[in-house]
This record gives sequence, structure tokens and C-alpha cells, in this order.
Amino acid sequence: MNIVVDIFRSFYLSAVNYLPSFFYGFLILVVGFLLAGLAKELFIGLVKFFKVSFFFKATNIAKEKEVTIWADVLGELLKWVVVILFLVPTMQLWGLSGMTTILTASRRSRSESP
Repeated sequence: MNIVVDIFRSFYLSAVNYLPSFFYGFLILVVGFLLAGLAKELFIGLVKFFKVSFFFKATNIAKEKEVTIWADVLGELLKWVVVILFLVPTMQLWGLSGMTTILTASRRSRSESP
């Protein structure tokens, strides 16, 4: 009976000790998603402000609708890049070093290539 109590006690203490890391990681992730959404909207707003679609339409490179679609696609891509940038410290804080290695592997392989 004493062994069962010790197992539950160690589980409880481990869970309680992990909670601050979990909440800080969750906070970092929420901030990352908020900033990612802001970055996306800012990018799309800048494309509209500088009238990039007018430039492409005037030079017959692309139609205005195509530029709008590409602005949305690039904005979404920017959003997920920012999310991944915030996901790396979250995974480190949560102790998921394997995920951190996967998320940073592509960055290392690009910097090592000639």
C-alpha cells in the first residue's frame, strides 16, 4: 500500500512542478498566434496600401484578383512562419527537445549548404 501512495505522490509532485512550464509555454504560444495574425493583417494591409495590384495590372504582369490571392497566400505563409518561431521556445520550455530538433533542422541544413 505504501508503494502505491509513493507512486501517486511522485506523480502529483511531478505534475505540480511541470505546471508553471506548461502555462508559460502556453502563454508564449498564445502571444505567437496573436502576433502571427497581426503580421498577416499588416502584410495584407501594406500590399493594399502600396497598391501592388495596380502596379502589376498596369504592367500586365498579373490581374488584380491574382495579386490579391497571392497577397493572402503570402500573408498566411508569414503567419505560420511566425507561429513556428514562437513554437520553438515553447517546445524547449515544455521539454520536447525532439520536436525542437525537428523544427530547427531545416534552418541548420540551409545554413550549412554552400
